[in-house]
Amino acid sequence: CMVKLDGIVATMADDSRLNLQMHFMGADQICSDIEDGECLSRLDAYRSELGDNTRLQMLMSACSEAASAVEEEAELVVGEDAPPADGDAPPSDGDAPPADAPEDGEAPPS
Repeated sequence: CMVKLDGIVATMADDSRLNLQMHFMGADQICSDIEDGECLSRLDAYRSELGDNTRLQMLMSACSEAASAVEEEAELVVGEDAPPADGDAPPSDGDAPPADAPEDGEAPPS
């Protein structure tokens, strides 16, 4: 199982692998003040040095955190696109009176 999981991680695009591995405990300290490429190299080396059980736990935790972050981001985006609550919506063209309609208290045009 671990060999397959390692294979999947190894074949991920660099940006995806970096995003995943940045969820490793201590990744922020490992990568402080260095470029993404160097960070990825260090995190790859760190991952490969871990024992199977520790690596599995670390990858499972990172996957869970990454998935939660994606879900939270999706909820924010959906919230921005959501229609306004009842009472907050501006009238649609179908609700507006015709342009030549009399205003309240005026006689209709003849």
